Amino acid sequence: MKRLSSACRGWLVGVALALAAAGPEARAEDTVTLYLPALTAVSPHLGFGVSAVLGLQIWQTFRKAPSPNVQNLSFGDGLVIWNPDARIASHSDAEAAARPLNINAQLVLWGKAFEYGDGVVVQLNLSLPRYRDWREKTPEVWTFALDPGGPAVETDLPARRYSIEPIVLRPDIVKAFSRPDALPLFDAPAGGESVGHLGAEFRAVESRSDAVYVRPVAGAPGWLRLQQLADARGEVVDFVSGLVRIYRADWRGAADLLGRVVESPSTPSALRLDAALLRARAKLEAGDDLEGIVREVDQAASVSPYARRAVMYQAVVRLIALRGSPVCERKPKLQALRQWLADRSMPFVAGDAWLQQFIDVVEFGERRCDR
Repeated sequence: MKRLSSACRGWLVGVALALAAAGPEARAEDTVTLYLPALTAVSPHLGFGVSAVLGLQIWQTFRKAPSPNVQNLSFGDGLVIWNPDARIASHSDAEAAARPLNINAQLVLWGKAFEYGDGVVVQLNLSLPRYRDWREKTPEVWTFALDPGGPAVETDLPARRYSIEPIVLRPDIVKAFSRPDALPLFDAPAGGESVGHLGAEFRAVESRSDAVYVRPVAGAPGWLRLQQLADARGEVVDFVSGLVRIYRADWRGAADLLGRVVESPSTPSALRLDAALLRARAKLEAGDDLEGIVREVDQAASVSPYARRAVMYQAVVRLIALRGSPVCERKPKLQALRQWLADRSMPFVAGDAWLQQFIDVVEFGERRCDR
């Protein structure tokens, strides 16, 4: 069971769900924020209900530290800002909406629910804008230098814009969520007596495995049951939550959630590749066996061997594997790595910034043996 504090932010009509700050010294730049506008939907109540449940399901995965916490780690603060009034129609809109100081979001989950045949389909998109967001550290950008004082290569996330596989809503969810009282509150986590329903403005206070205790601004507090939105668990909650953990340097936690995406038979191949690359990076940061991680990245990349992001991650893990080698012993290995990359240069355009950074790191390592 987790206890979490929360607060509404400025003009925003909606909810901000936050992990408690470490203390008065906690700073805004240490916060990772997910912005969640309500879905554009055939019924405003449906868009309200689906986005609220998704936001709370993601919020449930936030954690301040691992348990047990033998290394005394802290992952900073996590925040979900949910806005029932905002509507986002494109990745450009989402990226612009993330930047205001009263939002300052690193992730934006947005989309629409539309009729398809006799049912309703939810199409979700995830935007990961890169801008000066006032955090002191950006662990989602993978920075590695082979030699102290030498040049570094910065490897970004596999992608910054995602379209998530559509979710087909269960008929009972469509029927229930199309009403203004779609999200009833109960006096107990398992249900019990109804005490009201969720309004547009509320605070989440306590989380259980399938229920959240909330305090509406208007009305009585109670337990909200987080219903399964579709017959099969979609990858959206695990993937978005895994990315939040990457942003917060919660490496072991990220590997666990991204592993669910990789292993799910319903995950599209492109998203499975990105989840596998991110999981491998998280496992490396968590201290797992490097040789095994190289094999894992190669296996993931085998489905798209000339995808730029796959080649980048393969090259970086191979470079990291040379970190402990004596300077002159690794020179032929660096030369071989340079040739390996040259054989896979097809996805890189002329003047590619990442490719030049990588070559600079390799050449610096080679020159050290010549001194």
